[in-house]
Amino acid sequence: MSDFFEVVDADYVVGRKKILFGVNCVFRAGEVTAVLGPNGAGKSTLLRLLSGELRPTSGSVKMLGREVCEMNAKELATRRALMRQAVDITFPITAAEVVRMGILREGVFWDLPEDDSVVRNALERVDMSDFVERDMRSLSGGERQRVLLARALVQVRNAKIDQPCGLLLDEPTSALDLEHQHQTMFLARESAAAGCAVVVVLHDPNLALQYADFVIVLSNGQVCGNGIPSEILSSDFMQKYFRVDTDIHEDSFGSFLRVRGRRR
Repeated sequence: MSDFFEVVDADYVVGRKKILFGVNCVFRAGEVTAVLGPNGAGKSTLLRLLSGELRPTSGSVKMLGREVCEMNAKELATRRALMRQAVDITFPITAAEVVRMGILREGVFWDLPEDDSVVRNALERVDMSDFVERDMRSLSGGERQRVLLARALVQVRNAKIDQPCGLLLDEPTSALDLEHQHQTMFLARESAAAGCAVVVVLHDPNLALQYADFVIVLSNGQVCGNGIPSEILSSDFMQKYFRVDTDIHEDSFGSFLRVRGRRR
């Protein structure tokens, strides 16, 4: 698999506070990489650097060999999709209209007949087909997340086909019930199988163990673990960086962690 994103010695500083420093990692097309870490570790900031929304204070963040911060908005839109952690919606807009915003097209400035089908199929994939005309303001937090996921999936589906795309998901499971947490991760795996470089910020290590090819763990703005989830997320590692006691179990589905409580 080829490197889609490459981060080299990246720092991000706000005032005197270092949010990220000395970060080195790669994200490959065709793979799901989970980014884990305690609150305030810099996970969302890393995603925003990858998306081009933020510029590193120093170091390099590249997409397909080019500096992300040198790419214009149009180029970025056709190379990666970002699902943010939360979006504050204060005006009337339907779920279908939000998803339709993910459709990218050059030279045409009006809707095409097939757009309705694209939107409805995307909402069906996230179990939101009954909410096509619902005002986003009337939806629960989890329902909004699923609409935003549908929008991101449409965007990478419609991006250029000559090169892979990046799918950046910032805590896409945070407001979801168990069924839709796993559905979301299954869709992330589907996107990777289609050639996307999928980067997903998570708080549940078991989702990373079950669905991710690789995991990057941040703590205090630095990478403290990088590799195969079952090799990185040991009991000692979880105790040191997440301050919880865990047991590792193996079954026919793979490895999983049982959390026994907070470290005293």
